[in-house]
Amino acid sequence: MTKALTSWSFSRYDKHAKCPLQFKLEVLDGRKQPDNAAQAKGQKLHKVAADFLVAPEWDGFTVPAELGKAAPLAAALRGFDNKVVEQQWGYTREWKPTGWFGNDTWMRSVLDVAVLYDDLTAEVIDWKSGKPYGSHEEQMELFAISLMQRYPVATHVTTRLAYTDFKHEEFAEFPRRDLEKMIAKWEDRVRPMFADTVYLPRPGEACKFCPFSRSRTNGQDCRYG
Repeated sequence: MTKALTSWSFSRYDKHAKCPLQFKLEVLDGRKQPDNAAQAKGQKLHKVAADFLVAPEWDGFTVPAELGKAAPLAAALRGFDNKVVEQQWGYTREWKPTGWFGNDTWMRSVLDVAVLYDDLTAEVIDWKSGKPYGSHEEQMELFAISLMQRYPVATHVTTRLAYTDFKHEEFAEFPRRDLEKMIAKWEDRVRPMFADTVYLPRPGEACKFCPFSRSRTNGQDCRYG
């Protein structure tokens, strides 16, 4: 029996938007994709970056090779005292902070690095490995909401995607005056995911990489791919 959806994250929302059937099989039925090289690389990057940013001592020169093109940014971030690293934040249905696994946890957000500056503006940095692709505006907006809800004093949030394999960064700006409008947009975005009871497949280019595709499961899970 398919379990009911009680909480979400950006990754869950993104998965449902791309293919409701894959979302059902992975998230609700618990059939995880096998680990791959890209996932392993990303996990190592985030651990190395976090360890570097919170290490009590540093020689001032050596930055872990995994940070690649983002090494200068990582070195600069070490100089800020008002920062948090690898945060797992939970929020209630009313978008109020709560525990990661609380009984009232409705939304979860993971932030790689967040800095609160003296002028009460803030910045969220997300490490990205691999090639830049697509648009990340929705993910960046959710980062901003998460920080504003966690830190009510923050007046403005800048989000930065820092790529380690390419000299590339993406920025977005979110003033607190837009917070209510941003939350309203996310209420609309996730409503279809919670209302879904059919989980129809959404065929496309991603089918060839899906572990539940017809070619990989003989049509047992999905008739596409």
